[in-house]
Amino acid sequence: MSETIRRASNDELNPVHAETLGEALRLLRKYHFDAVLMDLNLTDSQGLSTFVRTTSQHPELPIVVLSGLPDAALALAAVREGAEDYLVKGAVTSETIVRVLRYAIARRRSRRQQPLRENPRHQGRVFGFLGAKGGVGTSTVALNVAQALAERHDVVLADFRSHTGSLASMVGRIPTTGLGELLELDSIDINEQAVASRLTRLNQRLRLLASPQRPAAYGPIDPDQAEAIVRTLKRLADFVILDLAPGSTAANEAIAPLCQQLVLVLDRETICVQAARWWLGLLSSWAISENSFSMVLVNRVNLPLNLDVDEIRRELGCRVLGLVPAAAEACAIAVKAGQTVLQSATDSPVAVALREVATRLAELGSTTTTMPAGHTRQSLSLPK
Repeated sequence: MSETIRRASNDELNPVHAETLGEALRLLRKYHFDAVLMDLNLTDSQGLSTFVRTTSQHPELPIVVLSGLPDAALALAAVREGAEDYLVKGAVTSETIVRVLRYAIARRRSRRQQPLRENPRHQGRVFGFLGAKGGVGTSTVALNVAQALAERHDVVLADFRSHTGSLASMVGRIPTTGLGELLELDSIDINEQAVASRLTRLNQRLRLLASPQRPAAYGPIDPDQAEAIVRTLKRLADFVILDLAPGSTAANEAIAPLCQQLVLVLDRETICVQAARWWLGLLSSWAISENSFSMVLVNRVNLPLNLDVDEIRRELGCRVLGLVPAAAEACAIAVKAGQTVLQSATDSPVAVALREVATRLAELGSTTTTMPAGHTRQSLSLPK
């Protein structure tokens, strides 16, 4: 296929072939490409998630889907998520593929030159929070960072657990709808209206997507549904804060590439640091860039044996967004009042520290890099 495309374009296009999605994502991070020609069913990724995982990490690239199945629903879902076109193998010639790729590249370059205000597809930034191990206060950190960001921005806080999480209880709200009801939909039916109607408003600028509240809705979260939900949330808010479930789940693996930053929350003790090292290794195996890792250190209890911050930074090799001081009483008072710590103890040391974490995180999320365009157009071709 690569050589056929090269000949059909009179050497204008220089295709590079990748056998798997993992290989393709590594190539996309390393080199500049003008377009992607994609098969949705690969050995390491199948269905719409193949497209979503790629476009979430490289939203600037035009992607043309070339499938062996004339699946109208899948074609519509792919175009809805941003695919430039959907072609069916056997129904198109190599000349048609080249023409579609040329048009896709030209359209995307034209859109880049338009003022940002003319772009109808708002894209918020996504930050995922993971606990190095249970009980370190991940939900408390995620909730209060969301509250801090909501002082100036529209924010959605999502409790991505397959069973009743703690966020709804922490703010004194038991929603009648949330993630559980969204998971009853097919991924192609998860759109802005469906997601927005399942959000619970906590204040003027902060909304919550609560975890399933009914035992009947408990169960593993399908990765295609998870990706569709997060992709939609990005269009509904300036910031999306994900309180992710513990462990190596299929949903976490699907969601992780959608996050501008993945924040590990850990206590300053040896076992927790060892658990964080395992997490960093796992995230690397998911082809997540090391620049996307950050840490928030928590002092659950002030102990003389707590590890030094610089020691933890050197051992794990990723940035520290902040150190949250011990504040068990302040957290308990906030939960009893159905408030965040930032609301119930506005000027306390823990509130100040959490606001600093939010500020640093937002600054990291706004950093972007642009790769220089090459003299020869390249298109990345995944196997057909």
